[in-house]
Amino acid sequence: MSKLTNQSDSNHAREAGMFYPTDHMVIAFDHDGDAAAAHDYLKDAGFPEDDITVVPAKQMETEAARNLDNPSFMASIGASLPVREKQLELARRGCEFVMVKAESDNEEDQVIQAMSRLPVRYAVKYRKLVIEDMRTRISSIEPHSDPARRP
Repeated sequence: MSKLTNQSDSNHAREAGMFYPTDHMVIAFDHDGDAAAAHDYLKDAGFPEDDITVVPAKQMETEAARNLDNPSFMASIGASLPVREKQLELARRGCEFVMVKAESDNEEDQVIQAMSRLPVRYAVKYRKLVIEDMRTRISSIEPHSDPARRP
């Protein structure tokens, strides 16, 4: 698998110092092994290895906590800070994550179709200036799914 625990490679994309991987979807799963299965489904759907990152819970927790350690004022007034806080909360609960680059509408639809084969807990798409909650577009979203950010 590609980039199994190296979320840091994707941390180069930032908004006001906060993690913001534009054109990527970040998807969380409750069950061990679902992130690895998601990786395989995405690869089977034609996504290149370099566009898929599997992030285990501990790695997400470490990266998100580091990212949230000293947020800038700009990050604190935008959506990226509460979204990152939600990702940290989910990681602390043991959720595994997959990040996948999906720039076009077609790629986004392919991700949604591939993820519909797994019970998804959380899903967002980082767009320019907007982080979209993708839960309503994934048919296999868990009934206890989480919103994009903390209320």
